[in-house]
Amino acid sequence: MTVSQRRSSTIAGLLTFLLFLGVVLIAWLVLWPEYSRMQTARDNQILVASDLEKIQQELNNAKKVISDYNNQKDKLEVLERALPPAPQVPQILADLEDLASRSGVELKEIRVTEKDRESSIPGGSNASMPPESLSESAGSLPKAPELVELKVDVSASATYDNFRTFLDLLEKNMRLFDVQVLTSEGAEESLPSFSVVLSTFYQRSDSGKND
Repeated sequence: MTVSQRRSSTIAGLLTFLLFLGVVLIAWLVLWPEYSRMQTARDNQILVASDLEKIQQELNNAKKVISDYNNQKDKLEVLERALPPAPQVPQILADLEDLASRSGVELKEIRVTEKDRESSIPGGSNASMPPESLSESAGSLPKAPELVELKVDVSASATYDNFRTFLDLLEKNMRLFDVQVLTSEGAEESLPSFSVVLSTFYQRSDSGKND
């Protein structure tokens, strides 16, 4: 190889090396910042996804708390409907009238009394009720509600099948009713007459006791 050829080869190698360095430099100046931005964006996306997962978990926990609260609220409403905090005689009358209407029973008389007093409760026939205490004794501690039994005397006329339907509906009613006494009197030219004594209850708190 002549001196001229060696010189040309050296120049070509140097140019190739310089071109390689130029490509590397361009890649460093252009591609690396873009790669860094992409990596930062990816890291931010991971952080956002993690935050969204935490938020979703908190929302699920909040939904569970609300669901548990609603379930407990529903149970308390059912309990309060079955054992109300007051006699609620108008509701008793409305329930019995509704059940009688649905079963084809003709109600003649309904009388509600508090069993331990045998005195009429407001809303029944000839109803009267002792005045309620307006305040608690000073320094008295709250006590669990007292379960008070109400006696409900019902007189009605109906066919035997209809009255049996009435009793079935009574058993399924939200408010508790317990049949204590049941008597019937048949008639050839009219509907049989029925007399039934029911028991139902309400919760009387310490502040609602009579003097």
